Amino acid sequence: SQNISTNYSIAAGSCDAVSFLYAFRHHSFADNESRDYHLAVDTAQHGVTITAKNTDKKKIGESGKVLCRRFIASPKRDDLFVRKIPKEIWITEDERKIMAKMVVKPPAGKIRIVLDEYHAPKL
Repeated sequence: SQNISTNYSIAAGSCDAVSFLYAFRHHSFADNESRDYHLAVDTAQHGVTITAKNTDKKKIGESGKVLCRRFIASPKRDDLFVRKIPKEIWITEDERKIMAKMVVKPPAGKIRIVLDEYHAPKL
């Protein structure tokens, strides 16, 4: 097997997709506010705009229904990367910032991920 290494420049504050989903939960948004972010994915940097949308109550395990905000992700480019980011993300509006739902639209079909059960971390 070969060792392959790729280097490319990225903007300060860029994240990979998984780190971004974790970090972005703690950013405060006003209603209908949009913000631009940079993600480092597939050996390239990609721009994505996140827009805060409506709120609705979603079931969060033992907590029952909790107010959550819907976010829409819009990529800056129309390429393969578009198939790898969620289109919709629902996050609780409380201090926990739990991801309650995510919708991804791959080339064929639709994937909907819904939080079924939540156990608070034991400190």
